[in-house]
Amino acid sequence: MSANRPKTREEYKQLKLEEMRMAEQAKSDEKQRAKQAKMELKQAKLDSKLKSKMDSRSDSKLSSKLNSENSSKTDSKISKVDPKMDVNQPKLDSNLDSTKAKVRPKRVRIRLIPIWLRLVILICMIIICVTAGALVGYGVIGGGKATDVFKESTWTHIRDLIDKK
Repeated sequence: MSANRPKTREEYKQLKLEEMRMAEQAKSDEKQRAKQAKMELKQAKLDSKLKSKMDSRSDSKLSSKLNSENSSKTDSKISKVDPKMDVNQPKLDSNLDSTKAKVRPKRVRIRLIPIWLRLVILICMIIICVTAGALVGYGVIGGGKATDVFKESTWTHIRDLIDKK
């Protein structure tokens, strides 16, 4: 046990640095594997779409194109071997990046209620709320008849009270 323990501070620092490097390498390897799995899934989806098109059309040219693409991809995977990568891990295919480059048309937002109609509705709601407030204030709180709010004499009386003071 004592043979594995660092004896000096420098050895301890080197051991910690090595552990940190190994942890970073493990993280990067994990990210690389996740990225490769994602790319493989995309490739599988593309292949299944292409095969379904081939089945529906039953076109011999399309099947020969599919076979030639698959064979060229496997050839490129075999020829490009990275010594850092695991033998069992498949190599990323650079042709898949071109599928990401497809530009989707910009989505046009269609409003359910147009802005001008929203403004009209807002103004109507304000008028309704003011009217309802006057009815409740004069009829319930003030003790008068609620319909008297719509009479001109009520408002002239209120203006006279305000102006006299």
